[in-house]
Amino acid sequence: MNLKFMASICLIFAVNTTGFAQILNLSDALQRAVDYHDKTKSKQSFVQSTVQNTRFQNKQYFPDVTFGA
Repeated sequence: MNLKFMASICLIFAVNTTGFAQILNLSDALQRAVDYHDKTKSKQSFVQSTVQNTRFQNKQYFPDVTFGA
């Protein structure tokens, strides 16, 4: 039983070391950061425009109230 247990543990470690992990170099990480930076900026501008649109719609929905003296 001890031999089977050790063999199964060795098999698990052997499979994990030859797994499907992706190696990420520094140059690849920097390139990904540059690629996703534009996408992040576009998403942020989309969120800002949505907030501004919501504020505009609220101003159009609610009536203007002015008090005369």
